[in-house]
Amino acid sequence: MDHNDLLRAMASIYRLPKDAVISNAIRLYWDRAASRSVVVCPVRKLDEELFYEKEEFHKKLIALYIKA
Repeated sequence: MDHNDLLRAMASIYRLPKDAVISNAIRLYWDRAASRSVVVCPVRKLDEELFYEKEEFHKKLIALYIKA
């Protein structure tokens, strides 16, 4: 599976417009293996720009996921 497969599945589950979900998604990888820190890697240059536009929001979102 790639990002688009995952986004299509999410759009289907939540009954959202598939094209809108795919075109507006931010794609990030993160790794928490590095001691107590989390390394975030945007997939595309656009994802990097989107991440830094709302950096605090994305950090909080990732932290919520990791704590779950």
